[in-house]
Amino acid sequence: MDGLKVLIIDDDTRVLGVCEDALSQHFEVEVAEGPRAGLTKILKGENYAVVVADLMMSGISGLEILRRLKEWSPLTVGILFSGHSDSELALRAINGGEAYRYIRKPCTEQQLVGGVQAGLDYHHLLSCQQAFLRDTLAPVLQLVGTQLASMQKELYGRTFPMGRFVRLLAEALELTEAWEFEVAATLAALGWCTAPKDVQRKLHGRVPGDSTVALTLGFHESRLHESLARIGRMHDYLEMLRQPNRAWQLILPGDHPLTASRLQIGGHLLHFARQLAELTLRNNCSETALRSLKARRDFYHPKMLEAAEGILVSEGLKRG
Repeated sequence: MDGLKVLIIDDDTRVLGVCEDALSQHFEVEVAEGPRAGLTKILKGENYAVVVADLMMSGISGLEILRRLKEWSPLTVGILFSGHSDSELALRAINGGEAYRYIRKPCTEQQLVGGVQAGLDYHHLLSCQQAFLRDTLAPVLQLVGTQLASMQKELYGRTFPMGRFVRLLAEALELTEAWEFEVAATLAALGWCTAPKDVQRKLHGRVPGDSTVALTLGFHESRLHESLARIGRMHDYLEMLRQPNRAWQLILPGDHPLTASRLQIGGHLLHFARQLAELTLRNNCSETALRSLKARRDFYHPKMLEAAEGILVSEGLKRG
């Protein structure tokens, strides 16, 4: 079983019992009676390799569960249980990338086991691809970012470790795959480090800033991101950078970060880190910068503000 978990979500207890009996002989299986029980299990942070959800359930459909799951846990493979009359809807979900496949009800034990095994095989493929990015792309970007930051420090006397800071924020908020947020933050830092010299001088407080800084930096970053978009599997990281700067209440319907889109919560982290970095570099005082952002407690997530203060202290970045 390799420790990989399978979650079955259905509001029919009889179906759950049959599925658990059939699958537990081959896999590590958990069941949830109804969509809310299923979402509760997912939000507790359990790492499921495959989630099988009944398409038609009262309250929340299986399709909606898989849509949310795709944002919260991209490596989890979603499979739909579908009756004959719902097969066209299930097929559209597959074509739209919301589900990996569907298992038609009623099905034989062999079909059920085979469908779940196919999902586990696909999960393994996704995990290998993700590991390749984590072990190759992330270190390369970190190295490039470190070198550019070193050059900035030589020119201006200071820099801000945006990538590491965002990763530590993500870990403090208990977000999975924190390195992905670090990659997005490193890409943002590359935009800053490679900006025109006059813009960098304004960002570092060497000369007074003006209203053209944000526009010039935004244009320069968009050109850089267009080039990076040609690299495979960069889409999600760049999408985090493109997220609008919105108050946390508008993107988090609940207090738990997993109730928000992964891209949106990533965008929230990045906007906060960029604001903190810009204010710190401009004023050479991270304590004053954080105090300024804390005044906007209604805009930034309170847990993020609390975590940021601890990170600045532990990393030796809090200075006046």
